[in-house]
Amino acid sequence: MKVSVPRETFSMLINNNIAMERLVNEFDLSSLQAKQFAHYVDLVEAWTLRKNLVSKKDRSRIVDKHIFESLEIVKHKLIAGTGRLLDVGSGAGFPGLPLAIMYPELHVVLAESKRMRALFLREAVEQVRLSNTTVVCERVEKLGGVFVCDYVSARAVASLADLWRWSYPLLKPDGILIALKGGQVDAEINELLRYDKLSCKIISFCGKETEKKIVVLSQHELSNIT
Repeated sequence: MKVSVPRETFSMLINNNIAMERLVNEFDLSSLQAKQFAHYVDLVEAWTLRKNLVSKKDRSRIVDKHIFESLEIVKHKLIAGTGRLLDVGSGAGFPGLPLAIMYPELHVVLAESKRMRALFLREAVEQVRLSNTTVVCERVEKLGGVFVCDYVSARAVASLADLWRWSYPLLKPDGILIALKGGQVDAEINELLRYDKLSCKIISFCGKETEKKIVVLSQHELSNIT
């Protein structure tokens, strides 16, 4: 059954509204999830006008570009739907906040060191009513020993070598780092060769404008990821 985006409260830009209809049906969202995504997009639009949360040109493609790319993680079944995920350099909440909406049994921690962005994330978590999500205003390098995670996610944050160096102390022995990257990653992959027993999988997908990649890193075998 086709689910429509609720319109009684939200006033999304038309491009986001059209893309939201596609999101709802492509991912078979419940009415609650559809409402949560609509509220989230509304907040990102409003904050971007005041605080440049995303670029102004991206304000009308929050769904098409940012949310759809974040949900490639869901499409490729990289997360079991339970456990704990730390989203590094969360910014406007991508991909951590969309993942929290998709997986209500997953405990999501959004780590953002910039105070204004952390304030936005706290408002979004409260307004969207995500009881499975918390926000930490701190640099990820300082979180070692504080969190133990099944997953660390990041989108357009630092090099793969830096991400792995930061993530390694936070991950369980069988945990995985999921990094959404744009463009070529060969040089970054070569930087990882100094780490022993590190498994790597690269998944390519078509982003809004160019080919993008999901890079999955772990100390255990990644044979179940295709």
